[in-house]
Amino acid sequence: MITKLNPLIRKFYLTGLSEVLWQHWLKGFAELLPCSSMGVAVVEKDVEFPLLLCSHGSLPGEARANLSAFIQRVDEGEGCARRHGQGGWFYDTSTPYGLWLWLDEGLWGSPELELLWPHLCQWSKVLYGHGRERQYLLMPTHTAAIVCSPDGLIRFCNPDAERLIGDEECLPESWMPQLKEVVAGGQSHWVTRAGNGGEFQILVHPPQEQEVLVLVRQPEQGRIFSAEYFMSLYDLSPKEALVAVELAQGHLPQQIAQRLYLGESTVRTHIRKILQKSGSRNLNQLMVRMHVGLNGLEWSGLHRRREMLDAQAQ
Repeated sequence: MITKLNPLIRKFYLTGLSEVLWQHWLKGFAELLPCSSMGVAVVEKDVEFPLLLCSHGSLPGEARANLSAFIQRVDEGEGCARRHGQGGWFYDTSTPYGLWLWLDEGLWGSPELELLWPHLCQWSKVLYGHGRERQYLLMPTHTAAIVCSPDGLIRFCNPDAERLIGDEECLPESWMPQLKEVVAGGQSHWVTRAGNGGEFQILVHPPQEQEVLVLVRQPEQGRIFSAEYFMSLYDLSPKEALVAVELAQGHLPQQIAQRLYLGESTVRTHIRKILQKSGSRNLNQLMVRMHVGLNGLEWSGLHRRREMLDAQAQ
């Protein structure tokens, strides 16, 4: 049972506010625990309607009424982690998000739900935690992420990057040669560059829609990805998972084709499938999901640069 549930728990923390990922998770959950109707919703305090609502099977009218009552509970700022009829209500007042889960009555007492319960309780804190002040960069599984323009103007970054670059509006001067090389069509790979307070390794990913992703890590922060890891995380086929490993290492499609002895068109087909299954809009977003995480549970936490500076000034 634990072997089957663990991949679902890993994916549970990846869902974020993506309807596609929640629907995939709900499908896998329904395969583990067959149910006549199953639903999940994410709500936000002071927002009248759910941010997202996914279901497996049709939800009865009583489920909608149950969800409305939960939304009211969240709006009133009353924390909860309990069953209410067939609905599970999970809201921690330290976050703006609430999680609602609808299941058949008999499933709430199952061993699977007992194991899942603590994760249901803390999901919103993990989702909201990416905006908190934590020393992520000191942990071996964390990476700073910056999205900039092709000329180095910073547009988005996560808290780790914010601590590294301070109030700078552009990438550090020592990083610019690597940015220019990759933007001009050069290879993408980890290189060591000087930065605030020491040396860091940076990976400049090729531009996507006029945006360039720059990942930053400390020299000892290298992560090892396996095909099995991506297969369990995103339901990839073995070949797709091999391509995912190559992408995580910073290789371009043409490089991957050479390394795996595949046609470039085949590699790009696999990449499209990976983007679809991971719920990623483009390769930049996929790279953030792969490299920025909490104990192996990847979510981005990218914020608009100006919004972050304004929040700090208040």
